[in-house]
Amino acid sequence: MLRHILTMVTSRFFLLQTRLLLVYYCCIASFAIVVAVQTSNVSTDDQSALLSLKASITSEGQNMIFTNWSTNNICNWAGVTCGASHRRVKVLDLSYFGLSGTIPAELGNLSFLVDLDFTNNSFQGPLPQELARLHRLKFISFGFNNFGGTIPSWFGSLSKLQTLDLYGNQFSGSMPAAIFNLSALQVIDLKNNHLSGSIPAEIGNLTLLKAVYLDNNKFEEIPNEIGYLDQVENFLNGRIPDNICQHLPNIQKLYFAHNKFDGPLPSTLWQCKQLLVLSLEGNNFTGSIHKNIGNLTRIRKIYLGNNNLTGTIPHGVGDLPNLEILSLMGNNLNGLVPSTVFNMSTIRVISITSNNLSGSFPTNIGLGFPNIQEFYASSNKLSGVIPKSISNASKLTGLDLGDELCQLKNLGDLLLQGNQLSGSIPSCLGDLNAALRSLSLGSNLLTSTIPSTLWRLTYILHLDLSSNYLSGLLSKELGYLKVVTDIYLSNNHFSGSIPNSIGSLTDLVILNLANNSLEGSIPVTFGECPSLEFLDLSKNNLSGVIPKSLEALSHLRFLNLSINRLQGEIPEGGAFGHLSYESFFSNGELCGSPHLQVPLCPNSTSSTPLCQNRCIITILKYIIPGIPLAILIVAFIYMEIDIA
Repeated sequence: MLRHILTMVTSRFFLLQTRLLLVYYCCIASFAIVVAVQTSNVSTDDQSALLSLKASITSEGQNMIFTNWSTNNICNWAGVTCGASHRRVKVLDLSYFGLSGTIPAELGNLSFLVDLDFTNNSFQGPLPQELARLHRLKFISFGFNNFGGTIPSWFGSLSKLQTLDLYGNQFSGSMPAAIFNLSALQVIDLKNNHLSGSIPAEIGNLTLLKAVYLDNNKFEEIPNEIGYLDQVENFLNGRIPDNICQHLPNIQKLYFAHNKFDGPLPSTLWQCKQLLVLSLEGNNFTGSIHKNIGNLTRIRKIYLGNNNLTGTIPHGVGDLPNLEILSLMGNNLNGLVPSTVFNMSTIRVISITSNNLSGSFPTNIGLGFPNIQEFYASSNKLSGVIPKSISNASKLTGLDLGDELCQLKNLGDLLLQGNQLSGSIPSCLGDLNAALRSLSLGSNLLTSTIPSTLWRLTYILHLDLSSNYLSGLLSKELGYLKVVTDIYLSNNHFSGSIPNSIGSLTDLVILNLANNSLEGSIPVTFGECPSLEFLDLSKNNLSGVIPKSLEALSHLRFLNLSINRLQGEIPEGGAFGHLSYESFFSNGELCGSPHLQVPLCPNSTSSTPLCQNRCIITILKYIIPGIPLAILIVAFIYMEIDIA
């Protein structure tokens, strides 16, 4: 009985174990089938397409495709992204891989593809018709490759496409109208190709369009239905549609620069009230600037230069509260510059060069331009004086007043120090001799040499060219500045010697030539500048002795000859009596009084009386107090002798 029971239990346990193993193997088999199905979906459809692309690649810069595209799981391949659920290729991004080759027709089998990016490679040949089957595509970029021929019309069948980038290729011919049936399209970038003809009127159908880049092609006509055009720099001619703002109610940037447009500016252009940038420079526009330009209250940049515009600058320009750049150069504008223009607190750049503008600058020009960086007004008919307030424009980096600057015969003070002005000093400044009394160009970025004409300013009182990058020799004509009282030429790159003609500047009070590369000796003629109070020749390569003639400068209060290669005896007379070590340090071979921390001069007659005086003082200091003691000792000795 017991044996029967054990047999039944063992049989049932074996049967249960068998069933559990069967269930386990069924689960394993099911999982394998699922994996096999998923792998089959990828390998049979997408993998073959990618392998065809791999076979079409002739070379690659990063060696990613040839080495990485070899495993079974294509979702781990470089540049490939698969969907999380269907495990199909969703993104193929091979941008900047340095690939060369052609695009195979099999790429059209990537039916789940949403994003295709081949930017910045060297693919060539035609784009295959089979790519039209990629109906899920939202982004496609073949920018910066070597594709040629006409742009395929099958792009028009990609109904979900939002971005089409074909820039930087060799496409030619006209734009296919089918592209403009893509109602979801937001960006078209076809710049830097060889496209020509007219821009299709169907572009007006693209109501979601945000940007069109067509620059550097050969388009000839722009339609009224332009829609939204962010940049166009082609060879467009004709006229801009007068009703452009009706088609562009929300346009923010309008670039039509460097084309061949002519005729007047659109009369309704000033109704584009969302406009931030208006660039129409480099065309053949005629007529005047509309007086309602002041309606563009959001605009920041206006480029109308190099056209044939006439009339005056509207007063409304000065009422634009956000304007940063105003370029009107190279036109035929006339009349006065509105005073409001000189009070725009946001303006950074103004260019009104090469017009027929007249009038003078307001006296508060520097105060009304707190942010001005560049101001160009040459080749006009401006007159009057440049106000001293221009020096308050502390951010000024460019100033061009051209010939007008030198025609301001009554200009008394030109103060432009502490800016970032570059270039050379205008040679015509020498023509302002009659009135110019102060010329301050210090602390800028000026280069080249001092023009010889500058020494014609024989009535100049104050000359400051310090802290620039000026070079060359100091001309002996410096002596022509007969009435100058202060000259600042420090912190430049001047070389050569200090001219002896410096001695003719009898009214000179301040001379600063520090931190240059001057060499040679200190002119003896400095002693002939009786008014000199401040003389700084430090940080040069001056050599020789310090002239004793400097002792005659009775008004000298400051002298700095440090960091040179001077030698010999330091004079002791005149102002030298109150000078200190700081005036002479780092010369090496100077000698003189010990209080100047230089060695005593050997066999120096001038130093002997001083030494003798000090010796006498030292002797008296220690001997005189001992005389009474000596007398007492002698007296005591005599007393002892007497007692004895």
